[in-house]
Amino acid sequence: MTDIEYCIINEIYFVTRYDDIKSATGFDDEEIKVNLVSLIAKGFVKVYHLMEEELALENIDMERCYKSYFYVASKKGLFEHNQR
Repeated sequence: MTDIEYCIINEIYFVTRYDDIKSATGFDDEEIKVNLVSLIAKGFVKVYHLMEEELALENIDMERCYKSYFYVASKKGLFEHNQR
């Protein structure tokens, strides 16, 4: 887990809006997007369209919609985060 991934996971223990992640971490949009894509691919992060509607991997559009999504660390992601 990279330092940026670690910082992002640190902010998404609960379902969190993209804007709140950006505000809390101070990273730019591209850094956040690239690292969220990596975290999602590793199974460390789940993506929600609404706070209570998890998206299936095949329905996630990180190119166009990533700023409108909500994110939360998965059990696997929390485990990896806490191992560091």
